[in-house]
Amino acid sequence: MADHIRQQIRDRAVTTCTGLTTTGANVFQSPIITAESQTLPALLVYISNEDVGLDASMGILQRQASLEIHGYVEASATVFDTLDLISKEVEIAIAGDRTLNSLVQDTWLQSTEIVLDPEGSRPLGIIQMSFYTSYRTTHLTPDVSA
Repeated sequence: MADHIRQQIRDRAVTTCTGLTTTGANVFQSPIITAESQTLPALLVYISNEDVGLDASMGILQRQASLEIHGYVEASATVFDTLDLISKEVEIAIAGDRTLNSLVQDTWLQSTEIVLDPEGSRPLGIIQMSFYTSYRTTHLTPDVSA
C-alpha cells in the first residue's frame, strides 16, 4: 500500500525543489529547523492543513491543502535578496510541476511572508511560501489520487 496522499505530495515537492541553485540538496520534510545543525540555506516542506469536502457524485473526497515551503538563510546584509532568490527558484520549480507528478489537480502560490528571527546563535531570515493544492481521493483509498 502506498503512503497517504499528503506524504506523497510532500515527497514530490521535496524532489521538485531539490537541486535548486541556492538551497541545493538542503531540502527537508519538517516544519522545524535546527539552525545549529542544519546546513543553510535550506528549505523545509510540510503540509500545514487540509480541508476535505464530499463530491456527491461517486463518493469522491475533494481535498485542498496548504503545502508549506519555507526557505531559511543566515541573516546578513543581503538577507532579503537571498530570500527573494529562494522564492523565485521555488516558484519556478513548482510552476514547472503544477500537478506534482499527477498527484494533484493544481498547485499555485497562495501567500508569502518574510520573517527575521534574531534569536539563537545564528540569526535567520525566513521566507514562508504557502502553496494551495487541490486533489481528490476516494473514501477507501486516501493513498491514491482520483
